[in-house]
Amino acid sequence: MFNIFKKKYYKKGYFVHQVGTKNLLCKILNEYETKDEATDDLVNLITAETTERKLLKDFLTKKSW
Repeated sequence: MFNIFKKKYYKKGYFVHQVGTKNLLCKILNEYETKDEATDDLVNLITAETTERKLLKDFLTKKSW
């Protein structure tokens, strides 16, 4: 039977990043231990080898915050 009170496990994160005089609203898709790991996923995202949905799914499995 479907439980309407089942706890939903998800995380969302946003932050404001300032570059010079511009302010950017950024969405957190995942978190990484190293900059190289993050760069690899960024390249994969840009080249359509992964999706935001996949990155967010990976993010949900991490016990970080």
